[in-house]
Amino acid sequence: MSYLSLNSDILSKKTELMNKEVLMTNPLGCYYNTTLYQCNTRKYHGALVAPQKQISPDNQVLLSCISEVVVYKDEQYGLNSMLFTNSVELPEHRAVIVSADVSPTLQYTYACDEMKIRKSVLLMQDAVQLIYCYQVLETPLPIVLRLNPFFAFRDVHGLNHDGAGLPMVRNTSNGIKVIKGFPADVVFLQSSQPPMFTYLPDSWHNVYYPCEESRGYEATEDLFTPGTMEYALHNGDILYLSVSLSEMEPYSIRSRFNKELAHRRDVTSYASCLQKAAKQFVITEKDKHTYIKAGFPWFGTWGRDTFISLPGISLAQIDIIPRVIDTMKHSLNQGLFPNISVEGRNSYNSVDTSLWFFWTLQQYADSTRYYKRVWHKYGSICKDILNNYRNGTFYSIRMDDNGLLWQGEEGKALTWMDAIVDGKPVTQRKGYAVEVNALWYNAITFCIEMATYAGDEKFIKEWIDIAEDIPMHFQSTFWNDDYGYLADCVLPDYSDFSIRPNMIFAVSLPYSPIDEHMRKAVVDKVKDELLTSRGLRTLSPTDTNYHPHCQGSQAQRDLAYHQGTVWPWLLGPFVEAYLKVYGFEGISFARSIYADMESSLKENCIGTVAEIYDGDEPHTPRGAVAQAWSVAELLRIKNMIDKLY
Repeated sequence: MSYLSLNSDILSKKTELMNKEVLMTNPLGCYYNTTLYQCNTRKYHGALVAPQKQISPDNQVLLSCISEVVVYKDEQYGLNSMLFTNSVELPEHRAVIVSADVSPTLQYTYACDEMKIRKSVLLMQDAVQLIYCYQVLETPLPIVLRLNPFFAFRDVHGLNHDGAGLPMVRNTSNGIKVIKGFPADVVFLQSSQPPMFTYLPDSWHNVYYPCEESRGYEATEDLFTPGTMEYALHNGDILYLSVSLSEMEPYSIRSRFNKELAHRRDVTSYASCLQKAAKQFVITEKDKHTYIKAGFPWFGTWGRDTFISLPGISLAQIDIIPRVIDTMKHSLNQGLFPNISVEGRNSYNSVDTSLWFFWTLQQYADSTRYYKRVWHKYGSICKDILNNYRNGTFYSIRMDDNGLLWQGEEGKALTWMDAIVDGKPVTQRKGYAVEVNALWYNAITFCIEMATYAGDEKFIKEWIDIAEDIPMHFQSTFWNDDYGYLADCVLPDYSDFSIRPNMIFAVSLPYSPIDEHMRKAVVDKVKDELLTSRGLRTLSPTDTNYHPHCQGSQAQRDLAYHQGTVWPWLLGPFVEAYLKVYGFEGISFARSIYADMESSLKENCIGTVAEIYDGDEPHTPRGAVAQAWSVAELLRIKNMIDKLY
């Protein structure tokens, strides 16, 4: 049995099936995403979602779903469902799910009276193509498989309301092609045996996505179906259906499916599941540029998320780090890597993205021991960033006379706590931010280390005094004996001692600007007030601004996003800091943290880890169903434990 097989308790409960999701991706940026119940509940769900850059920089929902109905003894049994307003679910009768697995590919076994049928779904890794396989396992009588494809042809963030008219439908080998808009979207549906196709183009109105309604968004749309494809099947028959952007020979669909499946490795453990999940975020375009997708289904490429995620994601394939850096280095502007990049339009509203670049490079250099080579290749980028930060760059980012980094402008949120509501940052953190300055000190000291290996005496002379002075100024700025922990952010006339996880980076980073006594105090404070079974809270529950749940409208969620909401990725720096303070004595505790997260792989999107969780128990998963840095930091935790054990 696969590690990701679903037990009968889950399969027997509709609520469980509707609240859990399945996700398949490929390196081209395509994905298949829906609920375990096989019913779309989000506008982001779709059977074939893919980049169509000639139309939009965002992914396009091409095929929303295929309505699959088995006709047996004149009774109709649905293998999946569609929701409509007024709580209507079609088809009315569902086949019983006997078993379900998501590894090595998505596979369901259904029972309809005495008949059993297995459905497998496989997303090709080298093309925008999805292949379904329907295998009749048991039936005393012939059956009819009736398929109705439903198309959206829209941006993932929007909804379709039939404004552009109905697509065109044309016959092709063993199937049809559906053509929509200009430049033309063309999707081919072809099967391994000829269908009986009934041409009946129509728009189905008021398809309903309850998850969108709960998040305060519009929740209905219209979907187009070209008609019905029917197949007469007998005991033992196997039917293959290809959904693709290019036409293919029908006889080759089966071999293509089997060849792809043969290359898939089954998930057999917690660790291998995380490794598989990590690969989902690595996108390599036709021009060989490599990116990290921040999360599924709605995130794109985020600079901060990229550099935080890369060390964990690259553990099994270290060359991903230079490939991504080489892709991103061309967008560096006055020392800043972009926070968000969309079709050549870059947003540089982040103080820490470039500082996380140093941390990624540091992990790469430590893994390969190529310090001299790394400095020769990337030293000019490092110098450019440091010089711009020292002299001053966008958003009042600058090094002050005390060697610390100042950042921020009114109305801007430049740290990772960047939520804005009604034009105002929820946690602006203007001034000296604690993790920003910890990252700054780590970056300078790391560069001095590399320059030493490379014999770059000029650089060392220019920066060594700054590096040596920062710890004294850092401690006098952020530490307070009365509180016994580090301030989160400091202004000339005010120090914010809200208990937040940002102080943990002053301990976790390879070069720490605080002494051993302070490190232990910080780790213990974070453990006592912020640590949960799903990550670190972003604010202590004792704070009057604490929000226990991240739900509701966009504004309501943003108000909670960094005000108590739990983030799994913060477990990585916490465990790193804990092991630095407690050494071998801390291994069992680190193991328990890692072990506690295993159950998260089956509680939301099967086989991966969510973006965020509620601050209060039971720590309900929220946000994106699969987040790169959540997965990456769990892999780093395992690597830390393995190194110490």
